[in-house]
Amino acid sequence: MVPEKLLPYPPGHKDAEAYVEALLAFITSSHTLQTLCGGIHILDFMTKEPDLYAAVLPNDWRKWLEDVETMEFLDLLMRDDLTCLYDSPSQSKATSPSQESESKSWRGRPLPPRSLLDYISSIRSLSLDRTFRGPNETTSRSSVGLSRRIAVGMKPKKAHEVENFATFVDALANSLTDESNQRISHFLDFGSGQNYLGRVLASPLYSRQVIAVERKHLNVDGAKRMDVGAKMVEREVIWRNKKQWKATGFDDAENERQAYLANLVIDNPTSDGRPNMSDAGNRGKILYVEHDIQDGNLDPVILKLSKKAVDGEAVALNNDWRESE
Repeated sequence: MVPEKLLPYPPGHKDAEAYVEALLAFITSSHTLQTLCGGIHILDFMTKEPDLYAAVLPNDWRKWLEDVETMEFLDLLMRDDLTCLYDSPSQSKATSPSQESESKSWRGRPLPPRSLLDYISSIRSLSLDRTFRGPNETTSRSSVGLSRRIAVGMKPKKAHEVENFATFVDALANSLTDESNQRISHFLDFGSGQNYLGRVLASPLYSRQVIAVERKHLNVDGAKRMDVGAKMVEREVIWRNKKQWKATGFDDAENERQAYLANLVIDNPTSDGRPNMSDAGNRGKILYVEHDIQDGNLDPVILKLSKKAVDGEAVALNNDWRESE
């Protein structure tokens, strides 16, 4: 699990120390970088008077940008090959005036200012490698993708993040198990929110035991509703007195709770019927703990876990849950 390079610095640097020195030198010497990446906020360009666009960017940059489309400029910043854009005699191999004119243009427009090219080139040379590589790209379960059922509530960006991070966490746990010969039985997620990650780890893809700790009741409640939508637990069944419900809008809350708990699946029970929190079994579980950690003391969390084990609130996958739609 240890990467070849602890810091994914780009080519052209001898080691991490050399990269950090080059980065510090550029940050402390580039007035443009200090202004654009610290001196002002992006909203300042639209709210400040006088116009910051004219005050911050050099005149030759602004004049050249007047005729450039936004997406074309983004291509120049991130993708285009800059080596052929430097207007120098040594790099120009034109053999005719027309070829010379074509070689000194960019997408039918004049070449970008040399100072702009230098700035972009410096930024690229110091940008860390952002390419994601799974623990084992040839066999990574990430390539399978998440079904719509597991990815309930996720937008494509969130699904991509959760899918890849779940693969990494699972591979890390397996690696630690192999090195220590001690099985990691549970994953503890602090600030689980809607529990997107925990839901994927508890799914048949990984079948992990997840303890989700979240301070906001709204998030915990929403996560449990998503568990139902993902068919990880059966939908809540509430027995009501219809006449009393229509008259008052509520009835015995304890009956509702017991009806809901009766429909939860509890795996690997102990002899007295309580869930066995020490045995991971072959299926994933999710246990929610609503708590606000203020000082790093986890005793209240442990107490709530013990109480939930006694009350039988371990939420496990249904037997008939499937990955396919």
